[in-house]
Amino acid sequence: MEVSSAEIRSALLTRQSVSARTNQATARLSSGSQVPKPADDPVRWGEVQRLRDTASRLESYSDNLSQAAFSTRIAMTSMEASDRQLAEMGQSLDRALGQPEGSEGRRAALLQFNVFHRMADDYSRPEDLNARKLLDDPDRFTGAGDLE
Repeated sequence: MEVSSAEIRSALLTRQSVSARTNQATARLSSGSQVPKPADDPVRWGEVQRLRDTASRLESYSDNLSQAAFSTRIAMTSMEASDRQLAEMGQSLDRALGQPEGSEGRRAALLQFNVFHRMADDYSRPEDLNARKLLDDPDRFTGAGDLE
């Protein structure tokens, strides 16, 4: 196996870098200096704590926005599906009205209407509770918003 001079140079530079860091760590340990404590610089420590708190609040805010966006997407998808079901329900009623009273065609169209109605109703009750708050009837789900 042949080793090129570039590989040798790279290995030597890596070795020198590791050696320099080892020497720094050894010098720090032998000096007896310790890691800074909050009592050493209370002002800077306070700033660090404030920054941590701010970062934590921003992360929480970001998580809440992500959850809200997810729930909104579910609600929008449910509303689009409900819209399609309502169109199907309208077509079923038109077919039923075009058939004579008591006929098998009218009965079949009304049965189809009932199936589409149940499906549309189910779309207003997604499993995601936040999406359900946006879509469901307050009489059925107390957490739901006002229909108006």
